[in-house]
This record gives sequence, C-alpha cells and structure tokens, in this order.
Amino acid sequence: KTRQLINEVLDSGWTTMGPKTKELEEKFAALFGYKFAVAMSSGTASDTAALMTLYETHNAKEGMNVICPALSFIATFQAIRAAGFTPKPVDIKDRCTLSINENKIKDAVDANTIAIMPVGLMGVLPNLKYIKEIADKRGIPVILYACESYTAQLEKKFALEYCDIEVVSCYTAHILSGGTEYGFCLTNSKKLNKLLKMIRNHGREPNSTYFNHKCYSLNFKNTDLHSAMLLANTADMWNNVKTRKENLNILINHCKKYQYLASFSPPDNNIYTHAPHAFNIVLDNKYGQISILQELLNFNQIEWKRTFGAISQHRCMDYL
Repeated sequence: KTRQLINEVLDSGWTTMGPKTKELEEKFAALFGYKFAVAMSSGTASDTAALMTLYETHNAKEGMNVICPALSFIATFQAIRAAGFTPKPVDIKDRCTLSINENKIKDAVDANTIAIMPVGLMGVLPNLKYIKEIADKRGIPVILYACESYTAQLEKKFALEYCDIEVVSCYTAHILSGGTEYGFCLTNSKKLNKLLKMIRNHGREPNSTYFNHKCYSLNFKNTDLHSAMLLANTADMWNNVKTRKENLNILINHCKKYQYLASFSPPDNNIYTHAPHAFNIVLDNKYGQISILQELLNFNQIEWKRTFGAISQHRCMDYL
C-alpha cells in the first residue's frame, strides 16, 4: 500500500506539499476526533511553530519565558529558543513518570511567562488537568509536547482536551511512523489552524497567490512524498497500539517483583491510560551499576537507549 501511494505521488509529478498531505492531515485528526492536524517537517518543527503562534495570539515579546520540564528531549528547549523565548525549567515529579511537577509550576510562573509547555515522556501524560487550571488563571496557553504520548488519555479524554495545541512526532521510533521524519500540530481552533498553516509557509495565508508574509514564520512544510509514506499506516494505528500495549503490560507485570531494584513505567489506572511508547527503567544506585544492566540487555538482544537526563547538563545549554 505504501509503495502504491508513493508511486501515485511520483506519477502525479507533484512531490512537494499537496493533496496527499491534506488527506493525511484529515485522517490523522480523525484518529483522535480532533478538528485539525497541521503537518510539519518534524516534531521539533511542530514545537517551534506552535510556540511562534504566541506572537499573534498572546502578544508575546521576544525573550519571555516558557515553563518546561528540566528533564526532556533536547527539542523542548531548542524549540523554545528557536521561537525567540527563554526556557524556564521546572523539576520532574518522580522517577516512574518523568513528568513535570505540576505543584512547582504555580511558583515558577511569573509576569514574564508566556506559556506552559509540559512534555509526555515515555508514553505518560503529565497532570494536564491541573496544569490547564494554572494556565487559565494566568491567561496563558498550554502547548503539550506529546511526541511519545499521543495515544494516552487522561480521564478517558485525549490530551487536546486539556491544552491549546498538542504537538506530535511520527519519527521512526514513535507510535505511528512512516519510516521518515514527520510532525503535526493538533488543535480544535479554526484560528490556530489557519495561523499554523501560515507559520509553516513563511507567513503566507493558505492558497494565497501573493508573497504576503503576515506573521513570524519559517519553512516547516513537509512533502507529499513523506505524507504518502505515513498515510498507509494511519488506518492500522489503533491495531498497532493494541499490540504494543499488550507487550508493554507484559513487561510491567513481569517487573513488579523487581521494584526493590528500580523504578519502572507505571501501569494504567482509573485516571491515566498510557501510550505504549517505551518501557522505562530507572535503576536505584544502591543496587549496582547501569553498565551491568546494559550488558544484560545486550546479551538478551533487547534494544535499549539511555533516557534524556537533565537538559541543563548539555553543552548547548551553557548560554543559559
């Protein structure tokens, strides 16, 4: 099916962003019952574009701060920086979820805060309901970086119920992938949908024949060739999620007896339904070196990667 769609694009002679991208946007939004999905070239581009909307929607000024977790993928900080803002990190809550500590957000928000950007790491959503309450009281938006958690639910609702823009990535390691780079900004706002489409295309209004650059923007467009590679997989996404969920639950249940050694990805409960992105292990330092665990995983041919760690420790953050 994927090869067929790619051939259709090649035969059409139109390989840049066009009808296949529009079709994918509609089908991806429909997977969650959302109104709009705006295709971008990557999750990082989607983050940056989502933050750029703040200049038009909230009269943002360059240098204002965006609340974000201190532990996340580097794209969180880099996108804030690229959009012209300053990252303001808040510590995470616990080792199991790696989520931002919502109780510390209230103290971190100040007069110079323009948005809150929580992150759903390892398939686990942060406490978006409480975070949205804090944001609403301050009149600032919530932009969720959900690249690893976009099938998760909070109180049987998908994440966009609790934020203004949800950012997702379809990078090859994520829940839905076409084996390439891809990202979306998800929203239920008609205004934000139009604005995001302008931001991804140098500030030009959709379908405009004029070079009328109306907002701060860049080129974040994807192509119909990339869209075709992802399009075939959307129809089977929920079946894949089901299988991945079954595998994740096997790991969670098996490792209950090892909780004295490490913290693991949490099971679902009455409030949270987690996305099956990865199985997280945080080793307790009292019980040995992480190199031993890595050797054990390698011996059993189990693929692994290190968790991101504190962003402040990376050299690219020295400017802060």
